[in-house]
Amino acid sequence: MLRGKDHWPSPKDVREAIEELGLTFIKFGQVLALRRDLLPGAYIEELERLHDQLPPMDFPTVRALVEDELGAKLTVKFSAFSDGVVPTNVQPGIE
Repeated sequence: MLRGKDHWPSPKDVREAIEELGLTFIKFGQVLALRRDLLPGAYIEELERLHDQLPPMDFPTVRALVEDELGAKLTVKFSAFSDGVVPTNVQPGIE
């Protein structure tokens, strides 16, 4: 619980907690990093790391997530699907 600015977790601790919570929270942290009016600069700088310094997701994880969402194997829904490294900060439609 936050009890005033003297008791805030460190910016690094906040970023690491967001990373552990997963993609939805990472996206929220990326949005927060753009809002300099909401957080002190040290937090903004640390959250900006969520934009381009995340480890890639391994393909078996990606495959499982996509197949679960589609309700079918990738080979049934797609004629080709690359099993290369997938960065976690890619936004759909933006390359």
